[in-house]
Amino acid sequence: MGGPANRRLCGSGLVPVLCLLLCLLAPVPARAAGADLEAGLERQALLKLPTGQGPFPGLVMLSGCRGVGRNDLASAERLTGLGYACLIVDSMGPRGLDGGVCTRLSMLRPEVRAGDAGWGFRFLKARPEIDPNRIGLLGWSHGGSTVLATIGRDLAPDGGGFRAAAVFYPHCGFSLPERIGPPLLMLLGGLDDICPAGLCLDLAERLNRAGDSVQTMVLPRARHAFDHADLPPVVTFLSGTAGYDPGSAQAAREALEVFLKRHLGN
Repeated sequence: MGGPANRRLCGSGLVPVLCLLLCLLAPVPARAAGADLEAGLERQALLKLPTGQGPFPGLVMLSGCRGVGRNDLASAERLTGLGYACLIVDSMGPRGLDGGVCTRLSMLRPEVRAGDAGWGFRFLKARPEIDPNRIGLLGWSHGGSTVLATIGRDLAPDGGGFRAAAVFYPHCGFSLPERIGPPLLMLLGGLDDICPAGLCLDLAERLNRAGDSVQTMVLPRARHAFDHADLPPVVTFLSGTAGYDPGSAQAAREALEVFLKRHLGN
Protein backbone atom coordinates (compact mmCIF):
# COMPACT_ATOMS: atom_id res chain seq x y z
CA MET A 1 0.00 0.00 0.00
CA GLY A 2 2.93 2.31 0.47
CA GLY A 3 4.32 1.81 -3.06
CA PRO A 4 5.69 4.48 -5.37
CA ALA A 5 2.34 5.50 -6.85
CA ASN A 6 0.74 6.05 -3.45
CA ARG A 7 3.56 8.36 -2.43
CA ARG A 8 3.37 10.16 -5.75
CA LEU A 9 -0.31 11.01 -5.40
CA CYS A 10 -0.59 11.47 -1.66
CA GLY A 11 2.75 12.60 -0.34
CA SER A 12 5.32 10.48 1.45
CA GLY A 13 4.54 11.88 4.89
CA LEU A 14 1.25 9.97 5.20
CA VAL A 15 0.96 6.53 6.71
CA PRO A 16 0.08 3.92 4.05
CA VAL A 17 -3.55 3.31 5.04
CA LEU A 18 -4.40 6.99 5.28
CA CYS A 19 -2.55 7.60 2.04
CA LEU A 20 -4.61 4.91 0.32
CA LEU A 21 -7.87 6.39 1.57
CA LEU A 22 -6.93 9.84 0.39
CA CYS A 23 -5.95 8.51 -3.00
CA LEU A 24 -9.35 6.90 -3.35
CA LEU A 25 -11.26 9.96 -2.18
CA ALA A 26 -9.31 12.82 -3.73
CA PRO A 27 -10.17 13.74 -7.33
CA VAL A 28 -7.38 13.40 -9.85
CA PRO A 29 -6.96 16.80 -11.58
CA ALA A 30 -8.43 15.98 -14.97
CA ARG A 31 -11.84 16.08 -16.61
CA ALA A 32 -13.60 13.89 -19.09
CA ALA A 33 -14.33 14.97 -22.63
CA GLY A 34 -15.12 13.61 -26.08
CA ALA A 35 -17.82 10.93 -26.22
CA ASP A 36 -18.20 10.97 -22.42
CA LEU A 37 -21.88 11.05 -21.42
CA GLU A 38 -20.96 12.79 -18.13
CA ALA A 39 -18.39 15.29 -19.33
CA GLY A 40 -18.72 17.48 -16.23
CA LEU A 41 -18.06 14.68 -13.75
CA GLU A 42 -14.82 14.93 -11.79
CA ARG A 43 -13.37 11.43 -11.60
CA GLN A 44 -11.52 9.78 -8.70
CA ALA A 45 -8.84 7.13 -9.05
CA LEU A 46 -5.91 5.41 -7.42
CA LEU A 47 -2.71 5.16 -9.47
CA LYS A 48 -0.14 2.52 -8.57
CA LEU A 49 3.21 2.50 -10.38
CA PRO A 50 5.78 -0.29 -10.54
CA THR A 51 9.27 0.24 -9.20
CA GLY A 52 12.02 1.02 -11.68
CA GLN A 53 12.17 3.17 -14.77
CA GLY A 54 9.29 3.60 -17.18
CA PRO A 55 7.62 4.04 -19.45
CA PHE A 56 5.38 1.23 -18.21
CA PRO A 57 2.40 -0.45 -19.86
CA GLY A 58 -0.76 0.79 -18.19
CA LEU A 59 -4.02 -0.79 -17.10
CA VAL A 60 -7.33 0.96 -16.41
CA MET A 61 -9.25 -1.12 -13.85
CA LEU A 62 -13.02 -1.03 -13.26
CA SER A 63 -14.49 -2.66 -10.16
CA GLY A 64 -17.78 -4.46 -9.68
CA CYS A 65 -21.04 -2.81 -8.70
CA ARG A 66 -20.10 -2.50 -5.01
CA GLY A 67 -17.22 -0.17 -5.81
CA VAL A 68 -13.51 -0.38 -5.15
CA GLY A 69 -12.67 -3.08 -2.63
CA ARG A 70 -9.98 -5.43 -1.40
CA ASN A 71 -9.97 -7.55 -4.53
CA ASP A 72 -9.31 -4.54 -6.75
CA LEU A 73 -6.44 -3.41 -4.55
CA ALA A 74 -4.98 -6.92 -4.37
CA SER A 75 -5.24 -7.32 -8.14
CA ALA A 76 -3.47 -4.00 -8.69
CA GLU A 77 -0.76 -5.03 -6.25
CA ARG A 78 -0.09 -8.24 -8.18
CA LEU A 79 -0.13 -6.55 -11.57
CA THR A 80 2.09 -3.70 -10.42
CA GLY A 81 4.56 -6.34 -9.27
CA LEU A 82 4.57 -7.66 -12.85
CA GLY A 83 5.49 -4.24 -14.20
CA TYR A 84 2.09 -2.75 -15.07
CA ALA A 85 0.96 0.68 -13.93
CA CYS A 86 -2.59 0.32 -12.58
CA LEU A 87 -5.25 3.01 -12.45
CA ILE A 88 -8.23 1.90 -10.33
CA VAL A 89 -11.14 4.17 -11.21
CA ASP A 90 -13.71 4.78 -8.46
CA SER A 91 -16.98 4.92 -10.38
CA MET A 92 -19.29 5.02 -7.36
CA GLY A 93 -17.88 7.73 -5.08
CA PRO A 94 -18.09 10.72 -7.45
CA ARG A 95 -21.68 9.82 -8.30
CA GLY A 96 -22.75 9.30 -4.69
CA LEU A 97 -23.58 5.66 -5.36
CA ASP A 98 -23.09 2.55 -3.26
CA GLY A 99 -23.85 -1.16 -3.56
CA GLY A 100 -27.40 -0.35 -4.68
CA VAL A 101 -26.13 -0.46 -8.26
CA CYS A 102 -25.95 -4.25 -7.87
CA THR A 103 -29.73 -4.54 -7.71
CA ARG A 104 -30.67 -1.42 -9.68
CA LEU A 105 -28.52 -1.36 -12.79
CA SER A 106 -30.41 1.67 -14.08
CA MET A 107 -28.53 3.72 -11.46
CA LEU A 108 -25.36 3.38 -13.56
CA ARG A 109 -25.58 1.66 -16.90
CA PRO A 110 -22.39 0.28 -18.49
CA GLU A 111 -22.61 2.56 -21.53
CA VAL A 112 -22.65 5.56 -19.18
CA ARG A 113 -19.85 4.21 -17.01
CA ALA A 114 -17.80 3.71 -20.17
CA GLY A 115 -16.90 7.38 -19.78
CA ASP A 116 -14.79 6.38 -16.77
CA ALA A 117 -12.79 3.98 -18.92
CA GLY A 118 -12.22 6.63 -21.58
CA TRP A 119 -11.16 9.15 -18.95
CA GLY A 120 -8.75 6.60 -17.47
CA PHE A 121 -7.23 5.96 -20.88
CA ARG A 122 -6.65 9.66 -21.49
CA PHE A 123 -5.24 10.15 -18.01
CA LEU A 124 -2.70 7.34 -18.39
CA LYS A 125 -1.82 8.35 -21.94
CA ALA A 126 -0.84 11.82 -20.71
CA ARG A 127 1.46 10.52 -17.95
CA PRO A 128 5.19 10.49 -18.74
CA GLU A 129 5.62 7.20 -16.83
CA ILE A 130 3.21 5.38 -19.17
CA ASP A 131 3.78 4.00 -22.65
CA PRO A 132 0.78 5.50 -24.52
CA ASN A 133 0.81 2.64 -27.02
CA ARG A 134 0.46 -0.08 -24.37
CA ILE A 135 -2.68 0.64 -22.36
CA GLY A 136 -5.15 -2.11 -21.51
CA LEU A 137 -8.57 -2.25 -19.86
CA LEU A 138 -9.73 -4.66 -17.13
CA GLY A 139 -13.17 -5.03 -15.56
CA TRP A 140 -14.91 -7.21 -12.99
CA SER A 141 -18.67 -7.97 -13.08
CA HIS A 142 -20.39 -4.59 -13.72
CA GLY A 143 -16.96 -3.27 -14.60
CA GLY A 144 -16.62 -6.11 -17.09
CA SER A 145 -19.91 -5.18 -18.72
CA THR A 146 -18.58 -1.63 -18.88
CA VAL A 147 -15.48 -2.91 -20.67
CA LEU A 148 -17.72 -4.51 -23.30
CA ALA A 149 -19.56 -1.23 -23.77
CA THR A 150 -16.28 0.69 -23.96
CA ILE A 151 -14.47 -1.36 -26.60
CA GLY A 152 -17.42 -1.64 -28.95
CA ARG A 153 -16.73 -0.03 -32.30
CA ASP A 154 -20.21 1.50 -32.27
CA LEU A 155 -18.98 3.86 -29.51
CA ALA A 156 -15.40 4.33 -30.76
CA PRO A 157 -14.00 3.11 -34.10
CA ASP A 158 -10.73 2.05 -32.43
CA GLY A 159 -12.40 0.46 -29.39
CA GLY A 160 -11.48 3.40 -27.20
CA GLY A 161 -7.78 3.23 -28.03
CA PHE A 162 -7.06 0.29 -25.72
CA ARG A 163 -4.47 -2.22 -26.88
CA ALA A 164 -6.15 -5.16 -25.07
CA ALA A 165 -9.09 -5.82 -22.75
CA ALA A 166 -9.98 -8.52 -20.24
CA VAL A 167 -13.15 -9.15 -18.25
CA PHE A 168 -13.96 -11.25 -15.20
CA TYR A 169 -17.54 -12.62 -15.09
CA PRO A 170 -19.33 -9.74 -16.87
CA HIS A 171 -23.03 -9.71 -17.65
CA CYS A 172 -23.27 -10.22 -21.39
CA GLY A 173 -27.01 -9.63 -21.66
CA PHE A 174 -26.93 -5.89 -22.34
CA SER A 175 -24.73 -3.18 -23.88
CA LEU A 176 -23.51 -5.72 -26.40
CA PRO A 177 -21.13 -4.49 -29.10
CA GLU A 178 -21.57 -5.52 -32.72
CA ARG A 179 -17.80 -5.42 -33.20
CA ILE A 180 -14.89 -4.68 -30.87
CA GLY A 181 -11.55 -2.97 -31.32
CA PRO A 182 -8.89 -4.67 -29.18
CA PRO A 183 -8.32 -8.38 -28.44
CA LEU A 184 -10.53 -9.52 -25.56
CA LEU A 185 -10.11 -12.18 -22.86
CA MET A 186 -13.22 -13.40 -20.99
CA LEU A 187 -12.71 -15.20 -17.66
CA LEU A 188 -16.00 -16.86 -16.74
CA GLY A 189 -17.44 -19.02 -13.98
CA GLY A 190 -19.06 -22.30 -14.95
CA LEU A 191 -21.28 -22.12 -11.83
CA ASP A 192 -22.05 -18.41 -12.17
CA ASP A 193 -25.80 -17.92 -11.78
CA ILE A 194 -25.56 -14.11 -11.52
CA CYS A 195 -23.79 -13.48 -14.82
CA PRO A 196 -24.18 -16.76 -16.74
CA ALA A 197 -21.19 -17.80 -18.82
CA GLY A 198 -23.40 -18.98 -21.68
CA LEU A 199 -24.39 -15.45 -22.67
CA CYS A 200 -20.74 -14.44 -22.91
CA LEU A 201 -19.83 -17.54 -24.89
CA ASP A 202 -22.56 -16.68 -27.38
CA LEU A 203 -21.21 -13.14 -27.65
CA ALA A 204 -17.64 -14.39 -28.10
CA GLU A 205 -18.71 -16.77 -30.85
CA ARG A 206 -20.52 -13.99 -32.70
CA LEU A 207 -17.60 -11.57 -32.41
CA ASN A 208 -15.05 -14.16 -33.51
CA ARG A 209 -17.25 -15.06 -36.46
CA ALA A 210 -17.25 -11.38 -37.43
CA GLY A 211 -13.45 -11.34 -37.42
CA ASP A 212 -12.69 -10.02 -33.94
CA SER A 213 -10.31 -11.67 -31.46
CA VAL A 214 -12.04 -13.04 -28.35
CA GLN A 215 -10.52 -15.68 -26.08
CA THR A 216 -12.72 -17.35 -23.45
CA MET A 217 -11.86 -19.38 -20.38
CA VAL A 218 -14.63 -21.06 -18.38
CA LEU A 219 -13.63 -22.21 -14.89
CA PRO A 220 -15.97 -25.15 -14.18
CA ARG A 221 -15.88 -24.85 -10.36
CA ALA A 222 -16.18 -21.07 -10.28
CA ARG A 223 -19.12 -19.01 -9.08
CA HIS A 224 -19.53 -15.27 -9.46
CA ALA A 225 -16.67 -13.31 -7.83
CA PHE A 226 -14.56 -16.48 -7.71
CA ASP A 227 -11.35 -14.45 -7.27
CA HIS A 228 -12.52 -12.51 -4.18
CA ALA A 229 -10.41 -14.00 -1.39
CA ASP A 230 -12.52 -12.26 1.28
CA LEU A 231 -15.61 -14.32 0.34
CA PRO A 232 -16.50 -17.79 1.66
CA PRO A 233 -16.82 -20.64 -0.86
CA VAL A 234 -20.56 -19.95 -1.23
CA VAL A 235 -22.57 -16.87 -0.27
CA THR A 236 -26.15 -16.21 -1.37
CA PHE A 237 -27.40 -12.86 -2.64
CA LEU A 238 -30.81 -11.89 -4.00
CA SER A 239 -29.50 -12.27 -7.54
CA GLY A 240 -27.73 -15.60 -7.03
CA THR A 241 -24.62 -17.10 -5.45
CA ALA A 242 -21.00 -16.02 -5.31
CA GLY A 243 -17.91 -17.46 -3.69
CA TYR A 244 -14.14 -17.68 -3.65
CA ASP A 245 -12.46 -20.62 -5.35
CA PRO A 246 -8.67 -20.40 -5.02
CA GLY A 247 -7.93 -22.86 -7.83
CA SER A 248 -10.13 -20.99 -10.29
CA ALA A 249 -8.71 -17.66 -9.17
CA GLN A 250 -5.15 -18.81 -9.74
CA ALA A 251 -5.94 -20.26 -13.16
CA ALA A 252 -7.64 -17.02 -14.21
CA ARG A 253 -4.71 -14.90 -13.00
CA GLU A 254 -2.25 -17.02 -14.93
CA ALA A 255 -4.35 -16.76 -18.09
CA LEU A 256 -4.57 -12.99 -17.63
CA GLU A 257 -0.80 -12.68 -17.21
CA VAL A 258 -0.17 -14.60 -20.44
CA PHE A 259 -2.76 -12.52 -22.30
CA LEU A 260 -1.37 -9.20 -21.09
CA LYS A 261 2.20 -10.20 -21.85
CA ARG A 262 1.20 -11.18 -25.38
CA HIS A 263 -0.67 -7.97 -26.17
CA LEU A 264 1.06 -5.36 -24.01
CA GLY A 265 4.52 -6.85 -24.32
CA ASN A 266 5.61 -6.78 -20.68
